[in-house]
Amino acid sequence: MNKESGFTLLELLFVLLIISIFILLTTPSMVALKEKSEVNAFKHLLDADILYIQNKAFHHRKEYILGFLRNNQYVLHHGKVGNREIVRQIPSAVSYSMKNTNIMYNLKGTIIQPGTYVFIVDGRLYRLVFPLGKGRHWIDES
Repeated sequence: MNKESGFTLLELLFVLLIISIFILLTTPSMVALKEKSEVNAFKHLLDADILYIQNKAFHHRKEYILGFLRNNQYVLHHGKVGNREIVRQIPSAVSYSMKNTNIMYNLKGTIIQPGTYVFIVDGRLYRLVFPLGKGRHWIDES
């Protein structure tokens, strides 16, 4: 007698069911992980961009601006708005409300309007603080 070793259709369906359940359970956590990593990348990139415009203002002796736009973007430029250097996307999980939508450094690398900018990410409050003078900014998490 010749016996063939193989799986029945029922066994294959059972294995596919287990794999499908595993995928369905892990997918929502992957989406949350992706959003969290996007927000962390945004915070680090914003921090680096602020240091970038401060250094550019000091070294090139020009006024540099980081301006927040209404369409979830911010732009780095000097002088007039037409001189855009870099445009960055803000993740959809981040919302912000500011009186002043521009962060400006003068030609000495000093912040022009010190103060606090507020960001809300998934119900958590972040404050981007600019002290008076040449001090470096920081991010407070509440």
